[in-house]
Amino acid sequence: MSAHIPFMTSSKGSRAIIFEHGFMDTGKVWDDVIASITEKDLQKVYLDLPGMGALTAIEGEISLARYARDVGSVIEQIGKPLVIVGQSMGTRIAELVTRMQLGLARGLVLLAPVPLEGVKASAEMVAPLKQLGEHPEIEKVLRKQFSRRLTEESLDRLCELNVDVRPDVVVSLVDMWNEGYPGGDSPSQFTRPVLIMRGMDDPFVTNEMVAGITSRFRRVIKQDIHRGGHWSHVEQSEAVTQYLNQYLKLIEWE
Repeated sequence: MSAHIPFMTSSKGSRAIIFEHGFMDTGKVWDDVIASITEKDLQKVYLDLPGMGALTAIEGEISLARYARDVGSVIEQIGKPLVIVGQSMGTRIAELVTRMQLGLARGLVLLAPVPLEGVKASAEMVAPLKQLGEHPEIEKVLRKQFSRRLTEESLDRLCELNVDVRPDVVVSLVDMWNEGYPGGDSPSQFTRPVLIMRGMDDPFVTNEMVAGITSRFRRVIKQDIHRGGHWSHVEQSEAVTQYLNQYLKLIEWE
């Protein structure tokens, strides 16, 4: 069973765009981007995924399938044509949601995408990530490594987003992120244009990783974010929003 999760919205419109955050973030990580979207007649929606943000108390499984169902239920409530945007872990959820909402999904945006089939990193590589719930001091170091041009203010804001995430949830999120979704390497059935953005200085999401993801879609617009790391939507929000605004003008809403 999926939870009826709350969502936040700004502006009104006959169309919508929904933002999905990544590992140990919240919907507010998109604030700078949302504030700079220029498309008119557009409802802007963001939410916290269960186990993070305002929903740290929600129980239940931590899985990509569960998250996709939760977001899918939000989209059903919105009930209008929309574009789905995800970052990092959220790109997988965004893609899975398009499978459930092909009738409403008009566009898909993947920022710093990770493979839907999983990263398959070794236990030694993921061990530091699993410790974040009990040793939050590690987080600032890891985020700085993945986005070297984050200001101290932005870095502090990112780290403050997850102060209440439980250690057991952190471990489950890492396993979900690493193991991925069964059959995630198969071609996508989403035939509309997909915008894929990667920070050029992202040490985790490599060009090779993006190439593998790109090959699964029929129509791709690829953009590199100059001087951007893993959290380019915070680090280089103006560039991310510029490409997003350009993409929105291409959407066939009807």
